[in-house]
Amino acid sequence: PLRLWDAVLQLFKVSNHDDPALVGDIWQTIARTAIDHDGGDSAADGEAGGLMAVASRVARLGRRLYPSPAAFPVALVARILVDLARERPLEYAPGFVCNTLVQASVPHWAAFEALNALYLKSVASRAQPSGGSSFDAEAAQTTADLVAREIAALATAWIECAQNAGPLAEGFDPLAESSSAGNGRPRSTGSSNNGGASRAALPLVAVDQALSQYIINATLANNAELKNELQRVQAHIRQAF
Repeated sequence: PLRLWDAVLQLFKVSNHDDPALVGDIWQTIARTAIDHDGGDSAADGEAGGLMAVASRVARLGRRLYPSPAAFPVALVARILVDLARERPLEYAPGFVCNTLVQASVPHWAAFEALNALYLKSVASRAQPSGGSSFDAEAAQTTADLVAREIAALATAWIECAQNAGPLAEGFDPLAESSSAGNGRPRSTGSSNNGGASRAALPLVAVDQALSQYIINATLANNAELKNELQRVQAHIRQAF
């Protein structure tokens, strides 16, 4: 009744209490409250409603809760942001989802993993025969296209971040796809004190391969605009590194 969602999530973080269903409901409520500006926390903070209010709210909470998977499950939060972006196409601009995640202290590589998984799930859902309506297939395609644009924006932002942080000068290997532990996370060969380099790390090979697949899918879907956009980003990455 008191709507102390922040406090509940903080308790989940401290206790490492894993309740995906409840956490999902809480994040949905937080996002809907912010976007509708119904007099909740976003209103108290003097924010207008809409996607920008959601971005601000998620970013502030993320900086306090990440990297707790119990309180800030990146894949779940990314899915909620994507759904809201689909619902508000007039407000949406590419980068809304990935920039919100990065502002919430989510590393670029973690944002990529969550978004790429969402893209693959959307493509698989679209390809499933029977059962699903044409609306379901169209919604899956719309989601896949939006996520592809988000990853393109993420890669572009990462290049700028990486160049500003100077990870190459610190020994960062931009082509590393996994760490020495084999956990799929990018590897930095530089100093662990170089926060900019480690935070900017992104597995370039995986991103390049993902973009290639997105380009193929955009071509098959006759989406020339998306195809050209993805090709520009891929060329930028290959030129930069």
